[in-house]
Amino acid sequence: MNNRIILSLFVISLTATFFCFSRQTVCLNNEMQFQFKTQCFLSFDAGGLPLYQEKVRPAWRGRLFSNGMANVFMSILKVNPEIVRSAKIALKDFNRFADTVAAWNTLWFIASFLLIIKLSKNKPVAVFGVFACMMYAFTPRADNLIQPWDGPALFFYSLIIGLSLSRNRKWIAVIIPLAVGFKETALVLAFLPLFWSEWNLNRRLVFSALIISFGVSVKIVLDAISGCPIPFLTMQTHYDTINRFHHYWSIAQNVDFLLIPSINHPLFAIGGLLMIIFGSPLCRGFKTIAVIHIAGIFMFCIINESRLFQELIPLYFLGLKNER
Repeated sequence: MNNRIILSLFVISLTATFFCFSRQTVCLNNEMQFQFKTQCFLSFDAGGLPLYQEKVRPAWRGRLFSNGMANVFMSILKVNPEIVRSAKIALKDFNRFADTVAAWNTLWFIASFLLIIKLSKNKPVAVFGVFACMMYAFTPRADNLIQPWDGPALFFYSLIIGLSLSRNRKWIAVIIPLAVGFKETALVLAFLPLFWSEWNLNRRLVFSALIISFGVSVKIVLDAISGCPIPFLTMQTHYDTINRFHHYWSIAQNVDFLLIPSINHPLFAIGGLLMIIFGSPLCRGFKTIAVIHIAGIFMFCIINESRLFQELIPLYFLGLKNER
């Protein structure tokens, strides 16, 4: 049996395992969390843009490409969209929703997985490393939700980093603004051209500035379409109990998470990934991207949600292929 067949069988087995764990993550939550998870996946299909604006948080509304595609996927597989409005959900609808979310997550996982394996120099290490990171990120112990943008974010990070190391790296000027429509964190990758030493400084600055301009424009347009109170600054706005938005920072809460011991402590959950990124001979560009990404999580998100760090996976497994 040749190596390709062995690798193919291995990937198939990992995919099946990942599907099961994704489905378990959907199911092992209380009713309130389950209702919370249906909002981004089904609001469009259930009531169009008005219901989407009502149900989905401002911080997530602008991710229209992820949420829209997920809603279409749900519709194709005939998930009942009315469960987004229902207080009680029939077992049949519950199972269909859980299966479909797991399938959505798994399809993006396998796409990212195959892309990283294809581009990675050390394929066996990439296989085990990517799978280990993703498995922990979506196990129930990690206390995570599966949202429509998790899989696309990893895929586009992998694609953009792979392109930045190839002869076709100029294409990131198109891919990054597109990826912003799936999740705005892709915008940090616009800083990669600043570290392309083959180009002179002025060319690097102009190219990076153009990508940032296009990406910010996409973000503002999608935020405006989806009814965000302050387009572009969506991660700072949350609604309170009387439906008024206010500015919000996560820094103090994240400091508390770092100081309180727990089985899902951030340094335990993602310490290994951070160690191999910052302790390996990666170029400054990739390490800078990692620092910006982590700083964003610390300011605007909750650091014990380990899935938020999964976009850093390709920085290591692809970055060592061809440093710049």
